[in-house]
Amino acid sequence: TAIDDGTPGAGGNLITASKLALSAVGGIDVNLAVTLVAAASTTSNNIRIDDTSTTDVSTFGGVTGISTVNGTVTLVSGGTITLSSAITGGNSGAVSLTSTAGQINDAANDATANITTGGAVSLTAASGIGVSNGTVDLDVVTVTLATSGTGGVALNLLDGNNGGVANTEITATTSGDITVEATTGTNTFTFTTVTAADGTITLSSALGDITAVALTTSNTADKNIVVTVSAANQLFTHASGAIASNGGDITISADQITLSGGTIASVAGDVRLRPTDTATLIDIGAGATDSDTVLGLTDAELNTITTRSSNAIIVRATAVTGGTTVARALHLPASGRPTLAVATLHTAAAASS
Repeated sequence: TAIDDGTPGAGGNLITASKLALSAVGGIDVNLAVTLVAAASTTSNNIRIDDTSTTDVSTFGGVTGISTVNGTVTLVSGGTITLSSAITGGNSGAVSLTSTAGQINDAANDATANITTGGAVSLTAASGIGVSNGTVDLDVVTVTLATSGTGGVALNLLDGNNGGVANTEITATTSGDITVEATTGTNTFTFTTVTAADGTITLSSALGDITAVALTTSNTADKNIVVTVSAANQLFTHASGAIASNGGDITISADQITLSGGTIASVAGDVRLRPTDTATLIDIGAGATDSDTVLGLTDAELNTITTRSSNAIIVRATAVTGGTTVARALHLPASGRPTLAVATLHTAAAASS
């Protein structure tokens, strides 16, 4: 009922072919040298494939992609992994993909899920994730790890059940940008650690909220952090950890922004806070609160932000038509918070601390 190569995990007898389809009632554990593979376990058993060459997960011999009813899927490839067909882990099965000397890519630039599971996914690549043919599209509950040495990481989160997606660690350890977009799902997308050693970080949600803990870019100039919560009256939250850009601007766009803890620091750039709905009003000062029509920023929230003396905390954007009011007590200590600027239709720095 199972298919295996005689050795659990990596190693074992090598199966060589250009195309290979595997289907079993039990589990699958094989060592391959193939170009195209499809595999299915028709019960809740695990699938492990170690491929010495590049790997195209596709459709062949009546089997589509790699799927198990509710087991784990582990794919380790010596080259680039191309997702021509989907990988499915069932209701809670963990999915792990590793490219030891290549990339992990979608075969088509679309928004169809490449990996679907009610559990967690882990992606590790040497030279990029989602860097060819658009983002890698994930319909999962948790992204435990998405890491690449070079090339960067580009993901699209498809929250099909509106339960939110937790992103534990996303890293570009040597170089490359990190881009994560959530195109569906109305719940919260949480980012615990996102680190780009030499690249920008861009996070966006079309419909849901975003909560960020630690976002860090390198000390290279113009490596910015940009977070956008697009839907009306949706929330960005930073309650702990550090959002830090050593060489670029930090821009947070959301109709509601809560900075209840942690720090936001730009060593050599501005920190920009703005609503995404250009008609939203902005209220600044002690006791300011968010509402359906108002972005409220208290002095306590603004005091979590630091910039160098030649840069500023810039509230609002030139495209925003809603009014800005400093109607309550506002105290920003001089050290590390030298300038509070309000961007208007006429100037990008119309007020000071």
